Amino acid sequence: MSMNDQLVSHIKQQLAKGKTYDTVVNELFAIGWSREDIDVAFSSVQGAVPAEQLEQSIIAGDNVANATPTATAPVAQAQAQVPETPTTPAAPTGAAGATPTASAIQTTTTPETKEIQINPEPLPSVIALIKSGFSIYRQRLGVLVAIGALQATLSIVFFILVHLSSVLLKVNIIAGALALFVSVIVYPWVFYWFMLAGMEAICGYEQRIGFVEAFKLAYSRVWSFLWLILISFLILVGISAPIALLGIIITMSIGTLSGSIVGMVISGVTAMLLWIVMVSIFALWFTFSYWVFVDDSDERVRGIHVLSASREIVRGRLWAVSWRLFATAFLIDVGYMLGALIINAFVSATLLKIALSSLLALTSTVFFIPLLLSVFYSLYEAVKIHADLAIQSIKNTHRLFVVFAVIGGVVLLLLPIMVIVMKLFIPHTLP
Repeated sequence: MSMNDQLVSHIKQQLAKGKTYDTVVNELFAIGWSREDIDVAFSSVQGAVPAEQLEQSIIAGDNVANATPTATAPVAQAQAQVPETPTTPAAPTGAAGATPTASAIQTTTTPETKEIQINPEPLPSVIALIKSGFSIYRQRLGVLVAIGALQATLSIVFFILVHLSSVLLKVNIIAGALALFVSVIVYPWVFYWFMLAGMEAICGYEQRIGFVEAFKLAYSRVWSFLWLILISFLILVGISAPIALLGIIITMSIGTLSGSIVGMVISGVTAMLLWIVMVSIFALWFTFSYWVFVDDSDERVRGIHVLSASREIVRGRLWAVSWRLFATAFLIDVGYMLGALIINAFVSATLLKIALSSLLALTSTVFFIPLLLSVFYSLYEAVKIHADLAIQSIKNTHRLFVVFAVIGGVVLLLLPIMVIVMKLFIPHTLP
C-alpha cells in the first residue's frame, strides 16, 4: 500500500468516525502533510465515500465557529487557525492496527504557537498480535510454506557448496573458486530474494498475492534491499566505533592515572554497557525498516529514508514495541527451543543429533519463521498509519543517519590499514 493510499484510508476512517472535513484537514496540515497530498487524497475519498457522508462532513465543518482553513488554504494559514480547544473526542476503538483517533489528539497552546499533536494510542497486546499474525499466516499458508520450502532447500545447497568448495580448492582451483563464488556471492542474493518474496506475500495478504507474483515483485527489489542492509550495517558501525574508542580511552586513562585495576574494570564494563545500549536502540529503530521497504509499493522510499521512516514508527514507543517483539518471538520460538533442548539432552549419537537438529531447523524455516514474520507485520500495521503521517518530518533523523553511515564507511576503510600498520610495526600483537 502506497503512502497516498494509506492517507486516503486514514481520511476515510476519520470521516467515518464523525470528524468534520476541516478537522481532518487541519490535523494533516499540523503534522506536515502538503496541500497537494491532501487535495489528491480527498479527491480519491470523494470517489469512494458516499456523497451524502462527505457533504454532511463538509457542511458540519463550515458551521464550526472560527472556521478553520480547507485543503486549499496555505499550510501556514492552517496551522495559525487551529482552534485552541479540540473537538470532544470519540472513544478509542482499541483495535489492532487502529489509526490515530480523536482520543489521541491533544491541543498544545504556547504564547507563540498553537499546534495539534497526534499521540500514539496503546498498541495491541501480545496475544492480540499473535492472533492477528496467525490470521494472516493462515490465509497465506500455502504460499508461505512453498517459499519456506525453497529457502530450506537453498540452505541445504549452500551447506553442500561450502564444503564442496573447500575440497575442490585442493583439487581444482578453478572449480573450487567457482563453488566459493556461488556460495559467497550468489547465495546471499538468492537468499534475500526468497526472503523478500515471503514478505511480499505477507504484505499483500489482502490482495492475495500468489507464489509467482511474490517472486516477480521481489526480483526487481533485491539490489535495493541489499543496499538497505549495507546502509544499516554502516550506521551501526558508525555508532559503535566512537563509543568503543571512547571507552578504550577512558579505561586506559583511568588505569594510567590511578593505577587501579578495579577502576579500569569498572570503566571498561560501563563503556561496554553503554555500547550495548546504544547499538540496541539503533537496532530497535531499524526494526520495521524491512516492512517499510516492502510496503512502499511506489518505490519512493529507499536506503536511509527507509531507516528514518522506521525510526519514526518506534519514536515514542521504543519500549512498547521492543518488549512486544521479544515476547512474540519467544512465544512462537518456544517450540523450536524446547526441541533443541530435548535433542541436546537425550540424543547422544553424533550423526543422529546432527540429522535431528537439521530437521528441526528446516521445520522452523518452513513453518515458524513465516508465522513470526506475519506477527511482526501485524505489529507494523498497528503503528504504520501514525508513522506514515509523521514521515514528512524525518529530515533531522535522515541527517543523523547519514553522519553515522559516513563514520561507519570511514572506519571500515581505515580498519585494514590499521591492521597492516600494526602487523608491520608491532609484529608480536598479531598472528
